[in-house]
Amino acid sequence: MSLYSMMFLGMAPLGSLVAGALADRIGAPVTVALGGLASLAAGIIFARKWPSMRGPARELVAAQGMMQPQPRPEVNSPQG
Repeated sequence: MSLYSMMFLGMAPLGSLVAGALADRIGAPVTVALGGLASLAAGIIFARKWPSMRGPARELVAAQGMMQPQPRPEVNSPQG
């Protein structure tokens, strides 16, 4: 909880300070556009990495007993 508080509540003043200084130099509309582009780029990077993170995350959640482990696909394959 303290990490959450530090990251999301403590970083806002620092980010506002940087955004204000940048807006003073290049203008507020350009600063907002750069912030939007940075958010879009971060979202695209996260979306591209998401498939590789799902398996390990699912295993960690299952190891903590928060869900039942998924059966491997080859176990239920039809014979024929």
